[in-house]
Amino acid sequence: MFRKWAYKIFFIIFWNIFIFGCISSAGPNNIVHENPAEDENYDKNYERSTSNAELVKNFETHFIIYATRLNTSFRSSLAKRYLKLFNEPQPILAELSAKSGFFVSVYTRNRDKINLADQHIWNIQLSKGGEKVNPTTIRYLKDKSRWQPFFKDISPWSREYLVIFDIDTGTKDEKLAVDGASQLLFSNSDGRAIFNW
Repeated sequence: MFRKWAYKIFFIIFWNIFIFGCISSAGPNNIVHENPAEDENYDKNYERSTSNAELVKNFETHFIIYATRLNTSFRSSLAKRYLKLFNEPQPILAELSAKSGFFVSVYTRNRDKINLADQHIWNIQLSKGGEKVNPTTIRYLKDKSRWQPFFKDISPWSREYLVIFDIDTGTKDEKLAVDGASQLLFSNSDGRAIFNW
């Protein structure tokens, strides 16, 4: 009889320790960052600035590309969110100044073709105001965890790049260089993806 009660008491104590020991609180000094989709103002700008393309051939996905145009309104939202999360200004935004920039996340099943900077594999062009240009910079962004709070399409199988074009719009209007109508083209031996803004 004593053993039955001892097991019951032991079970109740163990269960309470298990349940209440696993409960924690963020506390008043700890803040959990919201998902980009939960930040309403940021998410609206993100959705307006981001497009995706998927190339499927013979029921196989050859590549998926998400391109976010770093236009004036998105840069402003990104800067505010970055400052809110990391308490410092976003350094890449200063580098872009009057240039056209894109945050690109690419997935391909063929890992030999994932390097956007390899001009033997990929052709990348931006058409703006009748002018076609190739990127001046294609930078591989290694730190996924730093970018995931801003770009929700990042996955463990994708690679992220900052693609920058130096466009001469024929005027000194910085807004036209950053925000004017444009077409972004990615192509390789599998196919091509065209994004219009």
